[in-house]
Amino acid sequence: MPLTRRRMIATAGSSLAAIASLNPGSVVKSQTLSSESNEYPLAWLQERISIEEAEHRFMPTPDDRTKHVPELRKPFGFLNARWEELKARMQMGDEIWTFRSPPETWQDLAGSAGVALVRENRVIDAVVTAMN
Repeated sequence: MPLTRRRMIATAGSSLAAIASLNPGSVVKSQTLSSESNEYPLAWLQERISIEEAEHRFMPTPDDRTKHVPELRKPFGFLNARWEELKARMQMGDEIWTFRSPPETWQDLAGSAGVALVRENRVIDAVVTAMN
């Protein structure tokens, strides 16, 4: 990677946490998950997980900040409020999926990853936990 490019990945546990979400009601059309300005191919959905597993996977790693910042003791760290909003929208039959864009999007500084709430082949909401 050229020295002129700077890469920054914001994660749920970092002080630079990025909050991003797909718009409510984003529809799966053919092979694509859509939002107002982006398209997310269904191939990005990686794994169906439970709420408990998501909260375990996205628990910030304890460090010196956790003593002073209560948000860092909760699942999804600084993104906990977004996660709680997503959970509150869940209905019977909904699924939580992890998603991650392909390697080339990360190389082009346009990658994203996180969890999505899927209802009847529609993305209802998402929490982006990493982007560059």
